[in-house]
Amino acid sequence: MAVLSKLIMTGTPRDPVASKNFRIIYERLGAHDSLLESESEAAGESLVNDSGGTLDFGSVVGFSGGALAKAVATAAGVRALCVVPETTANGASFTPAIVGAFYVATDGGGGFTAGGAVWLSAATAGTCTATRPTGTGKPQLLGRAATATVETDGTVKVLLNLTGTRTSLV
Repeated sequence: MAVLSKLIMTGTPRDPVASKNFRIIYERLGAHDSLLESESEAAGESLVNDSGGTLDFGSVVGFSGGALAKAVATAAGVRALCVVPETTANGASFTPAIVGAFYVATDGGGGFTAGGAVWLSAATAGTCTATRPTGTGKPQLLGRAATATVETDGTVKVLLNLTGTRTSLV
């Protein structure tokens, strides 16, 4: 919740689409403190892709400058708030994946194990990795791998938990 509070406190964007996206994510994440174990959950309302480009199936996204952007675990990176469950053109809507089993794009590094930690990648924006980023980046735990298998489209099934701001394994 701290990440969202920082985003809101730095000023809600003037753009009505971005403002609605902020409100939807803020309200949904504010209502959850832990992973819902029994079902997959999306935010229930659609977000508008205002990133300026197409968001690919399985992309990990957050907010940057009041618009959606691919998330990346670098020092100046964008924090992950949801996963795009379908390829979405700029200006089109999608229902954000926040909690549950969803396919997430990988950075090509492999090494996933069922039940193992899945991190936001520092190498490739909008993707995940099995290796915790180190150095000056901002590691963010996305959830746990549901399987070790990386699909032919480069995605891995992840039990997402983007309801909080956990940045490392406790």
